[in-house]
Amino acid sequence: MRVCKVCGAEVKRNFPTHAQGVRHRNAKRLTRWIADESISFAEMSRRLNVSRERVRQLAEQIPKAEKGRERQRKAALRRAQAAVTRPDRPGFPIVKELEARRIAWRPFRLGNTYQFSEKLLRLGSPPRLTCSLQRYCKKLEGYYNINKATNEVCDFYLFVGPAGVLIFPHEVRPRGQTTFLLNETRKAKGVPGARHDWKNYLNAWNLIEERLKQTRGKAS
Repeated sequence: MRVCKVCGAEVKRNFPTHAQGVRHRNAKRLTRWIADESISFAEMSRRLNVSRERVRQLAEQIPKAEKGRERQRKAALRRAQAAVTRPDRPGFPIVKELEARRIAWRPFRLGNTYQFSEKLLRLGSPPRLTCSLQRYCKKLEGYYNINKATNEVCDFYLFVGPAGVLIFPHEVRPRGQTTFLLNETRKAKGVPGARHDWKNYLNAWNLIEERLKQTRGKAS
């Protein structure tokens, strides 16, 4: 039995025939593609002009090659992470702050699929909290406008806007569209009995950190 120096395959006999095979002729490309989760087996089969089943068989012969489904999941996760961290997305300043505070995060996986949400995050290692990502905007004369929190059931609802990040636990999340002030020196005109505690939740990252500590203690 001989070992091919090009592709590392064990060749029992008929070495010239092996040298004409797909694995031998594309050894370097196959190794590089399989190491890159963003290239699917379907794309490899198109480039090599072979079936996906043949690509799967070739991948099994390469050491440390992951299965197709695991590659799919990792590629989808990486695409979602790239989408969340784009500067024009609401998750960009949130992710920067989470990383500065050494809080692990990852996009929320939708059911048993290989799709991940760009508007929901899982926090902690292992993940313990779910957060939604939304925006609020500035209006005239120092007022801000915020929409109703998403219908998704989350532990925290994070709103990104000009003044910073508003962080609401599930119990006190905004239940409707409203306009509010963050300047304590001015008195907001509004409905009597309406909430005026918005500033308490501005950049209140300590709420998330404390909840993570509580869940960590319960898990242990």
